[in-house]
Amino acid sequence: MPLIINDTHIGTNRVGGTTPASQQALREYLRDNLSSLLNMTNEKHVICNGDLFNAFSVDISEVLATYEIFAEWLSPGRRLTLVCGNHDSNPRGDKVSSFHTLCFFLRAHFGEQVTVCDTGFEKVCDGIYVIPHCANQDVFDLEIEKAVASPETGYLLLHANF
Repeated sequence: MPLIINDTHIGTNRVGGTTPASQQALREYLRDNLSSLLNMTNEKHVICNGDLFNAFSVDISEVLATYEIFAEWLSPGRRLTLVCGNHDSNPRGDKVSSFHTLCFFLRAHFGEQVTVCDTGFEKVCDGIYVIPHCANQDVFDLEIEKAVASPETGYLLLHANF
């Protein structure tokens, strides 16, 4: 069974009641927790089920730091599945998100070890399926119908605002 994590919100930028030092400490804490989770697991497959980043666009330093965390973990034989969440996408689709930028570079370097789920109902491994965040309720309903009609059974991971 893979390790399933979600809502890491890397690159969060809290401003109320914070100082620059406490903001930086929070960002480091979130990255350190992701790294710790990966380093503690014996699983060979990790699924990040949405909201890897805290916003559509985070500082490029956060993207690079996250790339380094995954690159260090992705030794041969390991797999990473990245599922798009509501903070990772934009329904207009006229810009490239930090999530998709990271996915591009991870896929370019690690190839089939990295799977990106951002279009709809999809099988990610035996017995586990995902529906990433959808642009609207109608699209989400269509993807749920596909899941219900699927002849296979298993777990369905959702990252959607219903």
